[in-house]
Amino acid sequence: MRALLITLLAPLLWGTTIFTAQMWLSELNSYSLFLSAMRCLPAGLLLLAIGGWKVHTPLWKIAVLGVLNFSVFFSCLFYAGWVMPGGMAATLIAATPLVVVLFAWPVLGDKPHVKTMITCVVGMAGVAIMVLNKGDSLNPLGLLACFIALLSWPLGIVLGAKWTKHVNLMPFTAWQLLFGGGILLVASLFYEGVPPSVSPAAWGSLAWLSFATTGVAYLAWFYGLDRCNMVTVSMLALASPLIAYILDIVWKGIAPGVAECCGAVLILAAIAYQNITAHMDAGKDVQKREIPLPHESEG
Repeated sequence: MRALLITLLAPLLWGTTIFTAQMWLSELNSYSLFLSAMRCLPAGLLLLAIGGWKVHTPLWKIAVLGVLNFSVFFSCLFYAGWVMPGGMAATLIAATPLVVVLFAWPVLGDKPHVKTMITCVVGMAGVAIMVLNKGDSLNPLGLLACFIALLSWPLGIVLGAKWTKHVNLMPFTAWQLLFGGGILLVASLFYEGVPPSVSPAAWGSLAWLSFATTGVAYLAWFYGLDRCNMVTVSMLALASPLIAYILDIVWKGIAPGVAECCGAVLILAAIAYQNITAHMDAGKDVQKREIPLPHESEG
């Protein structure tokens, strides 16, 4: 339970990302790659300075994870957030737990359970009910960006579970951020050019996005993935659009409707149910291991 509570810090911080970007970073809405790089690099350098640089996982694996978790995911997410309604992008990304379950089958050999898949769908439905608007329109490129992000991040989660266990958390996170952020910075300079000068408020927002919603959040996220059930952790990500929605209505001073409240309840119910069932399944596994085999009891 303690590990899950620490992990929950990640989606709570991620929920502030869209609000921060829309409020103080609109001047950089044409520089998605640069924004993504600035989320990664300062946090990566700070974590490397604090936690040291030695990591036991092969660097090529960390590079692959950095590309999937940060280079591809961040750039696609920022782009989709600029060109599509936030509710549409949030609903598509809310399918992450379901995609994690599907990827875990061929990569880890974990056959998906029907109840787990239904729980993932319920959580996604809750996000859709809470944030989708009737007038939301689809942007083809934004839809493509969401689809790529929806493949990249879950694949990074599953490969991380396959390749790593009980890692040295700070350098493991730092090297991913530096690999991912370095690629983003090069791509930004090549495709977007030198960004314009930005306001002090924008630099403050970038600092928040880097050190809080990336550095601290991903430390908490990888901590949870290293110690808890992978699907249970991925379900916690559904708390992110819930926090984003709460920030939005508080800022605008509007009251949520019945449908939005029902969507929030579905999200919380899906997270709670997955947590409970995973805990019960873990207890059953422990009991099975403790039951002596017949030939052992005869001795």
